[in-house]
Amino acid sequence: MAFSRRLGLREQEENERKAREAEERRQREYDELKRREGEAIARANYEMQRAEDERRANENRDKELQNIKDTLLERVTRLNKRMTELSKANEYLTNRNNQLSNEINELKNKSCFWPEKQVKLESGRIIQMSELQIGDRVLSNIKNGVAEFSDVYLIAHIGQLLLTTTHYVFDENLSIIFAKNLRPGETRILVSDDGNRLVPVFVDNITNEWRDKYISFYTRAGSVIANGVFSSFYDHCPPSQMLMNLVFLPVRWWTYMIPSTHREERLHPYVQFLETAYLSFINVMKKSKRLTNN
Repeated sequence: MAFSRRLGLREQEENERKAREAEERRQREYDELKRREGEAIARANYEMQRAEDERRANENRDKELQNIKDTLLERVTRLNKRMTELSKANEYLTNRNNQLSNEINELKNKSCFWPEKQVKLESGRIIQMSELQIGDRVLSNIKNGVAEFSDVYLIAHIGQLLLTTTHYVFDENLSIIFAKNLRPGETRILVSDDGNRLVPVFVDNITNEWRDKYISFYTRAGSVIANGVFSSFYDHCPPSQMLMNLVFLPVRWWTYMIPSTHREERLHPYVQFLETAYLSFINVMKKSKRLTNN
């Protein structure tokens, strides 16, 4: 609007200048013709020239107005096109942000245990995971008949609504495997028996269950025996217990100096950072794979 006003003022000033010059020219011609031919002829010629000048001025004004209209229409068209592009970009970013948020929440909600699962403390007490506190020493492994206990150093988050289909457990070869990939009658996992031993047993049945609460915590050993099953704390990550122990090394060292007090539904910042980074890495790999296939 400011552009069109400035352009209109310039055009108006130019038209006024041309009109003054035309009037001066006609007056000179009138005076000269009046001196030679008389006033009647001079007046007729003056009126004819004035009519011709007004016709040309109107034509020029119409052309200038049309140019202004064309310029403004072109600008409006470009702005509409740009607005459409920005709207599509905003829609894509909104959808992408929602997708990433859902994936992050999905990852967050899958890396947990049911709080009713039981663990054994070094004191011999059997408690539910919901009762765990920072510093509790829980049964994390059994080697050569000797029970090993490890400190709980971090409670990443607690909350509601969980389906733990992607939690890692240890198979008979001490490899970690998604719970959803266990095969009844085929996969053997490690469970503890009454003689303080980890023994391989076949999975006999798998069911998916919704629970209304969950808890995610970590021991310095990176493992726990929950409800008798030898399980990893790590989930939806590279299938390497050693690698994940190294990834969590900074927070393990930090909590030696400053014990964690985090116990809430919001994911612990360090764990949130790791999951976001891993999710971004997965998305980059998927895009690279699509580009390679295309």
